[in-house]
Amino acid sequence: MVAVTIEVGTSLIRGYGFVGTIGRMSQPYNKPADDLRAVIKYCDDYYAEKIKHVSSSDEIRWPEPNEIAAHATTLLLATEQPYKKLGISLFQCTSHNCQYLYAPTSTKEHDVYWNDPNYLGVVVMCTLARWEGPPGVYHPYRKYPKFVRKHIEADLGGERWTCWISTTGLTAVGTDLAPVPGAILFDAGSYSPRKCRYEKKMLPAIKAIYPNLKVPDDAIIE
Repeated sequence: MVAVTIEVGTSLIRGYGFVGTIGRMSQPYNKPADDLRAVIKYCDDYYAEKIKHVSSSDEIRWPEPNEIAAHATTLLLATEQPYKKLGISLFQCTSHNCQYLYAPTSTKEHDVYWNDPNYLGVVVMCTLARWEGPPGVYHPYRKYPKFVRKHIEADLGGERWTCWISTTGLTAVGTDLAPVPGAILFDAGSYSPRKCRYEKKMLPAIKAIYPNLKVPDDAIIE
């Protein structure tokens, strides 16, 4: 029983599920990564075409949500768009139970943050949390047993949100707060969750998407 418990626990930690002893499943953020990889490929091609016709990349915005839905075969715009008035669109995957947040911002980098050596970039698109627990703490994928979650948080830098980040492209990143489009990420050292920070103007969107999220004062950038 001890051996079985260890094996099942290890499989869960690695994201393989209870059938890990028979055939290993992909880690939980692999499928979302495939979805966003297809979006980024389309957007890169879109950018390459647009830059031929303008004098500066500052004039280019990432594609509108309906354009992405028309070209990313695994994603469609969700029927309900609860954050549309806030400038954030909700996508639904057609092959697995995962949703994504997207905002078609300008491709101009946030130069104001480049002087900070820990600056990682701005979130363009990311996974939406799958569950909440305890209240105010949001998680990107399925619910783990408590002992597995403790190990992930203590030893693996937290759960990984699949994100498209302005400077680094596609990445699975652990953050101290739930990422949303427009959030600014900073490095926090090895095995530590990245710091997720929000501009003050984003607070209405944060409240709408994650109503119980407790955002400390030092996580708000004026």
